[in-house]
Amino acid sequence: MKKLKIVLVEWIDSESNNEWQFFKDLSQELASSHASGFLVQDNKEFIRLSTSIDYSTESCIGTLLIPKKCILKIKILSTFLKGESQRVPKDAHSK
Repeated sequence: MKKLKIVLVEWIDSESNNEWQFFKDLSQELASSHASGFLVQDNKEFIRLSTSIDYSTESCIGTLLIPKKCILKIKILSTFLKGESQRVPKDAHSK
């Protein structure tokens, strides 16, 4: 399995509502959303993030597909490869 990037993505999201609303009260702005995870797919049309991966079965769970046309920013937080030691900053668990 390849080395995976762990990323933070900001994108323009859709909005829905299942309650009656007055036209004057409808949102006038696009919703911006953020998500982080393992970048398990990246092609010209979309990216797919996963919350968890299993290297032994080369599988993942908890995925989110984001169309590239909606992406505002992608920040690489880290990379991960099975067997590599990951350094955790000393203050990572402090309050």
